[in-house]
Amino acid sequence: MKYLESIGADKSRGLGHVNASIETIILDNEKQAEFDQKTTGALKITLIPQEYVRISGAKSNTNFMDSADFIPGSSFLGAIAESFANDHGNDWKHPEVRQAVLKTPCLFSEFYPEESKPIPLSARTCKSHPGLKVEAEGGKMKHGSKDILIAATIVKKLREKDIPVVIDDRCISCENLKKPSPLQPIKGFYRDVDEKPQIESR
Repeated sequence: MKYLESIGADKSRGLGHVNASIETIILDNEKQAEFDQKTTGALKITLIPQEYVRISGAKSNTNFMDSADFIPGSSFLGAIAESFANDHGNDWKHPEVRQAVLKTPCLFSEFYPEESKPIPLSARTCKSHPGLKVEAEGGKMKHGSKDILIAATIVKKLREKDIPVVIDDRCISCENLKKPSPLQPIKGFYRDVDEKPQIESR
């Protein structure tokens, strides 16, 4: 990975220089069982961008180019492979390139903002009082969030049996109101210490 210099889409629209910090992690017995028995550890890779990086992940709706808000592991692997091949005369048939990229490929998870995880697609929050946690902010109470994965699965199974059911998509914390607010999806990432990390974009 020392060959990696930049990652992103096109030189003029989002190719940005990055530095990679690499740390070896020794797996515990539980994690070890998930890997091949020959594997003794894993790598934790942290990417530190030195400038703006754009990853093609969304169609452009305006004059500005949209970007995904995370770096896919496949994009990272492709950037490494390209840099490695370029260092070998851009020869993808070079034995070292074929061995490193094609014969013994590595798998990389997605790169999210540091110490954060993606909010599940099935997470919902009150439209009028949104927030991941139940708390007061600026004199306004947030109603927190819920996950509809189990409820949605049950509804799907019942519909397969021709039982007409729907998910109640109203906020239960708004029951004292005459018109409870509907639930809406939550996008982005979350941390244990910080509710939603902000991703700088333009």
